[in-house]
Amino acid sequence: MEAKRLFYVALFTLFIVGAVFSGVCTSSPDPATIVYVDPPYISTPPGQYFTINISIAEVINLNSWSFKLFYPNKTVLYTNTSMITEGPFLSQDGIYPTDLTKSYDGFSLNVGCHIVGPPSVGVSGSGTLASITFLVQKEGECVIDLQETTLRDPDVALIFHATRIIKANYEGYFNSEKVDVVNNVEVLGKNYTVVTTTNSSISPVPFNMHIAEKEISFNVIGPDDMTGYCNVSIPKSFMNCTALDDWDVTVNGNLPAYFPTPTENATHTFVYFTYTTSTHKVRITSTYMIPELTPPLIGTPIREPSGDVEPGQEVKISVNITDIGTGVKNATLYYTIDNGTSWGPRPMTYNSKTGYYETAIPGQTGGTWVKYKITAYDNGGNHYTEDNGGEYYVYIVVPEFPAIVIFPLFIIATLAAAALMKRFRQSVRNVSPY
Repeated sequence: MEAKRLFYVALFTLFIVGAVFSGVCTSSPDPATIVYVDPPYISTPPGQYFTINISIAEVINLNSWSFKLFYPNKTVLYTNTSMITEGPFLSQDGIYPTDLTKSYDGFSLNVGCHIVGPPSVGVSGSGTLASITFLVQKEGECVIDLQETTLRDPDVALIFHATRIIKANYEGYFNSEKVDVVNNVEVLGKNYTVVTTTNSSISPVPFNMHIAEKEISFNVIGPDDMTGYCNVSIPKSFMNCTALDDWDVTVNGNLPAYFPTPTENATHTFVYFTYTTSTHKVRITSTYMIPELTPPLIGTPIREPSGDVEPGQEVKISVNITDIGTGVKNATLYYTIDNGTSWGPRPMTYNSKTGYYETAIPGQTGGTWVKYKITAYDNGGNHYTEDNGGEYYVYIVVPEFPAIVIFPLFIIATLAAAALMKRFRQSVRNVSPY
């Protein structure tokens, strides 16, 4: 009888353990759930404070959370447990009572929170779990590392999730001077990299993108009443303007404190502006944004000389080429003197004084037929060839007459002139009265 009782006790114990184990392992996994540092990049000068949020995205049925926050360079950053506050997400702005726990073990901050009351309560969605304020003690840099993040549902089952990595396996990065925020975006299978050099924190990363409005937008975050700046390096194949003055930047819907005309090189535009630091919404708008499918527009070429071309004479070709999107990348004239069997390329150069692309076709021998066409590419990879509807543009070099041909013609012309003169004199005698 005692053995039978022990058997049932063991069986019941296994049932309980199995139920608990099953509850821990079968919580609905949702790989879309992410815990992250917001903003991920922070830049604040010494003597100032900044605040980061530990946020969550796309969670289902959350009842409790915990994490450790490690910041190894404690000579640069300082915080304590009094500088940690609970975010509004778990309590749903005070609807549910919660209990926040926080401690510091000399290495990392240990923070946790759970809903107090009926264990069946869980919340879903996205929001802020906690906020942590730091004091910048001196210039330097420091990674911000989220460790041992734990999410549980009302049944104490673990909720599967990930953390957002932004730099060398860390979730956050602080630099007291400036930081390059790298935005990598992919559109129609092409990758574009936009780099923002700034002394503010940037969020989100990558930025918000609105192709229809030809706009990117992001938040700049920093301590109040200081001077913040951004220098945004934008590939022309991603965003561009016909003229540099067409770029538009707003900070909370207003003009920046300082916004000079952007600068550019062959591949990128550099948009620089300043503002008084706080939390602001920045919008950068162009006249073109990918995807662009329109190729360059090529006008009718102008030939000089426009009339006869002498043997050995160089011929200058000028043409107007425009592109309303990414801008003209290059233009090349191709010419043939063997009716298209082979084509010789002549790169065209933009003349800022005339606004035309120009090149020259080398001089040819007399009687040569020259045909040419022009191809232009824009910075988006689109191209167009102007070939006069497939007939090409054509001119002929005036033929030369060799001396062996010219001398007989001269003799014939001289004899003809002498014969005419002789006939004229005879007719004069015939009409004379004497």
